[in-house]
Amino acid sequence: MFLEIVEPMRTDFENPVPSIVLILLGLVSVVIGAFFLAIAYLSKNESTVILGAILGLPTIAMGVVLSVAHRRAAIGVFSPTTLAILGVAISVLTIAAMLEGKLGSGVGFGLAGACFYLARKRWGAGNEKT
Repeated sequence: MFLEIVEPMRTDFENPVPSIVLILLGLVSVVIGAFFLAIAYLSKNESTVILGAILGLPTIAMGVVLSVAHRRAAIGVFSPTTLAILGVAISVLTIAAMLEGKLGSGVGFGLAGACFYLARKRWGAGNEKT
């Protein structure tokens, strides 16, 4: 009686979001990210420049992903080739920064590794489907 298995209640949060909402949220995110970058560009304070870049670039990237993701939801926004090229570019920039003495930039290797992992995973998923 009390221990009956109850089916979970379906909520509105499980419904897919309409494409127009994703596009609008993406555009708003791009505008907010551009605002952060504008503040970083116009600021004379070094910490404000760093903070603006750290907040602005990912916010713009998130906006682009939200705007484009509704079309390519099954395979992701970036192709495996794009991810591999991005991984190589991040690796080269991280090595260059480390040679200049900025040892904290070694975190870039983690990001490059994530790009290579996703590229390999998507190449493998593409081969299984054919």
